[in-house]
Amino acid sequence: RKNGDTANPYYDYYSCVTEAEKVGGVTYQKIAGVDCWYECNFSPEMPELNYDNPEVRQAVLDVAKYYLDMGIDGFRFDAVKYIYYGDTARSVDFWDWYMGELRAIKPDIWCVGECWSGETEILEYCTAMNCFDFAMSQAEGVAASAAKNGSVLKFTNYVASYQGKVLAADPEGMPMFFLSNHDMDRIAGTFVTENNM
Repeated sequence: RKNGDTANPYYDYYSCVTEAEKVGGVTYQKIAGVDCWYECNFSPEMPELNYDNPEVRQAVLDVAKYYLDMGIDGFRFDAVKYIYYGDTARSVDFWDWYMGELRAIKPDIWCVGECWSGETEILEYCTAMNCFDFAMSQAEGVAASAAKNGSVLKFTNYVASYQGKVLAADPEGMPMFFLSNHDMDRIAGTFVTENNM
C-alpha cells in the first residue's frame, strides 16, 4: 500500500480505506506517507483481513482444510461477530458461507462460535454454527443467580426457553451454555458460600 504496488498479491488482503472512507466506530491506523488507513479494531499489530477479497476467503478456508486433513473434528471460532466490524448481517453471511464450505469437506464437523453479545445477536449466528450463550456466565449470570437464590425452576425455565430459540434458528443446533474461561474468574467461586466451605 505504501508503495502503491497493486500487483502485489497481498495488496488487498487487509481492510484499508482513504481518509474520506473512514467509518465511525471503527479503529484505523494510518500508513505513513499515503492516504491509506488500515482497520485494526483490536490492536495496530492486528490489521483486519478483507473478507470481501476471494483470495482471503480461500486462504482462511485453506487453513481450516489443513487441520481437517490432519484429523481435526472441528473448531472453536473466536470473536465471530468481528468479521465485518459492527455489521452483523454481513458477518452472519460470511459464517453461513464458511460453514457451508467446511461441511462440504466434513459433513459432521463440530464448531462453536464466540459471539460475546446479547441473546438476540448470538441467535443470529446460530444459523451458521452453535454459539456460546453468555447469559449463563459470570457472577450475575443465570447459573450463579440460580445457585445464590436457590431458584432451580427459574434456571430450568431459562434453559428450556433458550434451547427452543436455538432450535428455531437451526433445527440441528445445540445450546452451548458458557460458564467461564481463561479470560475471567472461574465460575466455581460463585457457587461456594460460607455454609459449604
